[in-house]
Amino acid sequence: MLLALGLLGCDAPAAPDTSRRPIVVEPVVAVDQVGVKLYPGTVTARDDSVLSFRVSGEVTKLPVDAGDRVEAGDLLAELDPQDARLTLRASEAAVTAAEADARLAEAEMRRYRDLLDRGFISASGFELRENQYALAKARVDQAKAEAAVNRNLSRYTRLVAPQQGLVTSTSVESGEVVSAGQPVLRFVPDDGREVEIQVPEGRLGQFDVGTEASVGLWAHPDRRYRASVREVTPQADPATRTHRVRLQFVDADDQVQLGMTANVLVDRASTETLFLVRHSAVGEHDGKPAVWRVVDDVVEPQAVEVVRYQEAGAVLRGPLQVGESVVSAGVHRLMPGQAVTVSERPYAERDEAKVDARIEARVTP
Repeated sequence: MLLALGLLGCDAPAAPDTSRRPIVVEPVVAVDQVGVKLYPGTVTARDDSVLSFRVSGEVTKLPVDAGDRVEAGDLLAELDPQDARLTLRASEAAVTAAEADARLAEAEMRRYRDLLDRGFISASGFELRENQYALAKARVDQAKAEAAVNRNLSRYTRLVAPQQGLVTSTSVESGEVVSAGQPVLRFVPDDGREVEIQVPEGRLGQFDVGTEASVGLWAHPDRRYRASVREVTPQADPATRTHRVRLQFVDADDQVQLGMTANVLVDRASTETLFLVRHSAVGEHDGKPAVWRVVDDVVEPQAVEVVRYQEAGAVLRGPLQVGESVVSAGVHRLMPGQAVTVSERPYAERDEAKVDARIEARVTP
């Protein structure tokens, strides 16, 4: 009896409170505060031409080599002109012969006109001589046209620089027989320097035609140049899955040389704020993407729009605030109005810091 009373006097241990779910939250970060905006690139030319001859022949002169700077009209290469000269001489002789035939046909037509006026020949006989004269005149025009073509072809044996620029490579050697249209050398004009960079798909939204950027050169670290986006390639490279972006210099000088290594810094201000959270923080509620806020130790869903997924997390658009806390894991187990116990950890203190370090090492020269 006393034992029973003693047992009744002892308090039973309290049952654990299982009504509150433990969660981990992290602060929302503005997307402009995450990621690298420095892109490596190369100084290129806007126009890069492959020059070739319009006629076939043997290369007899090649006075330039890769890296040579030339002026407008300078000789770049020349073919053996002997065949072109002989062809031109033959066509000019054909013009002379056709003109002689035309003069003879004209004299014959005049004599037959006198005979027709005197009644010694019929009208059909005069028409025959008249048509022969017209045919001779047409042959003169034909011979002159062929001579003009051959005269042009004789000039096509010389390949000259179209403007001031740089020879970047040659494809033939002196003594080699080339065909019409075969590449002979690559020529780059002095004007129109640009910077070409490769941009991953997740960052392509930073680049629109006209977007301003700052360009630095490894060879001249004390200078920075202004540039603007001229071209954004919509098709990604099949090997690297990046997009080519070309920026044209606004204030380039003589220090900007072809082939230099450059770095492009893009700082694009936007009136719209996008937010970055962990991939695991994005769930679904009523069939739409949502994140979970904590209000007075109770979770509530907040509908958002997923702009894109990138390596550092999910980029969102919606009624969020920078620094406010959202549930970062286990969102598929939550229900609206559910009581929770909150544990907070700073964003990007482990994984994202490593990701940013890898990105920085990859894109920073």
